Amino acid sequence: KKKLDQISNKVDFIEDFLDMRAEKGIKSDSKNVVTGKMVEKSVYELAYETFKEGKYDKARLRFQRFLNQYPKTAYSDDAVFWIGECY
Repeated sequence: KKKLDQISNKVDFIEDFLDMRAEKGIKSDSKNVVTGKMVEKSVYELAYETFKEGKYDKARLRFQRFLNQYPKTAYSDDAVFWIGECY
């Protein structure tokens, strides 16, 4: 069950990331290299944008997934705050 939950979180993370890239018009080609910090920031921003749209349940899940992937970053404390605001 734990392994399936981990895989499910990774799939959700990838889907959110790809949705975000599509929304921003970022093409997936070899010239477009995304660093880990850019991905981290983009995932956080996607969760925050979802919150601003009023989709609180979805935003809360995205912030929680962000924390699962990036538990100790500059955005971690903010993500915890926004999870609380989603409730």
